[in-house]
Amino acid sequence: MRITGKIRAEMGIPAPSDPDSTYRKIERPTRRFNPLKVPKAIQGSLPYASKQMSMSKAKKPTYLQKRTVILGGEEKRARDLLQKVMTLRNEKTRKRKEKKAVDREKHLKKVQESEDLRKAREKREKKEFWEREGRKRKTDSEGGGRGKKRRQE
Repeated sequence: MRITGKIRAEMGIPAPSDPDSTYRKIERPTRRFNPLKVPKAIQGSLPYASKQMSMSKAKKPTYLQKRTVILGGEEKRARDLLQKVMTLRNEKTRKRKEKKAVDREKHLKKVQESEDLRKAREKREKKEFWEREGRKRKTDSEGGGRGKKRRQE
């Protein structure tokens, strides 16, 4: 007895295929969703970034977008100077922020050290207090101490 696969291979016959089992590309239409409508009562409580923007895209370019600006010599120099001044200002603020950060670190370290010293002092004082208190209680419980003697009647 021979296997059907071997017989097919010898005779050159391909394996039968069911046309329903063959892969066909699935064509799905693109889905279009209606725009989301948020009620005004809820929209008022939303943060600005989450609010819906009601402005639609402009179909034609505006006058400001169409016009070209050609800078004159004086205007060009003024803009250049303004840019340089702003660069200097930004650099100054950046350096100031860095220095503040360093100073803040120093201050935090100093505060932490003083806090540690304070905690150590409080711990020492607490220990001393309870040592004294313990001695007092011990003498009181024994009945000894510096109390006056009672007169026997």
